[in-house]
Amino acid sequence: MGKDTTGPAAGAVDEELIREVARDVIERAAPGELAVFRRRSRAYFRDPDGELKAARRSLDGKARDELLGSGAGEVIVVVAPFVLAIVQGVLTSLAQDLAASAVDRSQEAVRRLLRRVLRRPGPTADGTPAVAPEPPPAPAPGPAPEESSGGVDADPAGEQQALTEEQLRAIHRTARATALDHGLPEDRARSVADALVDALRG
Repeated sequence: MGKDTTGPAAGAVDEELIREVARDVIERAAPGELAVFRRRSRAYFRDPDGELKAARRSLDGKARDELLGSGAGEVIVVVAPFVLAIVQGVLTSLAQDLAASAVDRSQEAVRRLLRRVLRRPGPTADGTPAVAPEPPPAPAPGPAPEESSGGVDADPAGEQQALTEEQLRAIHRTARATALDHGLPEDRARSVADALVDALRG
């Protein structure tokens, strides 16, 4: 899943959506950071590179203390910047994939499609959170519909309506690999990837 930082796909991924998903990941993978998540997320969006560098330094300090057996003090490793970066990359890549097959590829249309696929309706015109739409009623008994070749839940216009298991597996691989690239240990990288997939399943 490549990441495109230009065009409607990138613009469709707004800060609020990244925060929503990242907060759900933190709630699952690092609940102790929930109290400071809002502050950390604001700092991240002001200076993503600076926050990631600071988080990497905390990882380096923890590893150094463990190697030396230092007991001088606890080194606190904050994973929120890593989670925000991972979520931002995954959602941008997903928006790019959705835009490639969308009927309307404008930034706003891709934004709405992305939120629909993630089952995360955006705020209404007056700024209040929107209510997720009720699922459609069950179809009347009759012949079973033909299965689509791609296994994608799509509407009659051909636009995707939900994440597929294949997409979720790809997201897990990408999230784990990105976490490892940032320097997170294997167990933490896997827990973040697991939490992200759980959050996206809803």
